[in-house]
Amino acid sequence: MDQTLKQDYTRRIAMANRSEIINIVFELANVYMTDAQNAIESSDDTKAWEECNRAKECIHHLIKSLDYQYELAQPLLQIYQFASKEITSSAVNHNVEGIQHAKKLMTTLAGAFYEASKQDTSEPVMSHTQTVYAGLTYGKNQLNESLTDEGSLRGLWV
Repeated sequence: MDQTLKQDYTRRIAMANRSEIINIVFELANVYMTDAQNAIESSDDTKAWEECNRAKECIHHLIKSLDYQYELAQPLLQIYQFASKEITSSAVNHNVEGIQHAKKLMTTLAGAFYEASKQDTSEPVMSHTQTVYAGLTYGKNQLNESLTDEGSLRGLWV
């Protein structure tokens, strides 16, 4: 993942509610699985391990976010654990089949969570963050960002 993508995810997380954060974690897991798959295909074992571990950390975060008062939590836990094992299998065996299988499962779940998150109108989890507005300026084909509240506490109370 390059620095620009990290900044984009950081901004999105700062403005996201709980459901949107889950969607972002699914996206991050997909990015890491793709990076791991590319590393395996290019025989870069060190990078493959790192990216597989990052993808599994995303899945672990999804596991920690499960609410076990609902019946659906147990089947989701089993799917997450299976996907994590598939990713580990790919890293150990230096093949992409496990990652491909895990990506397929996670993409299906991500679509379902995305649809469900459309109903969540709650406030962002983080408060007192800077608002970022981005857009193309007059024909310069360059992305410029405007920050509001630059002198504010940016999420910190003193």
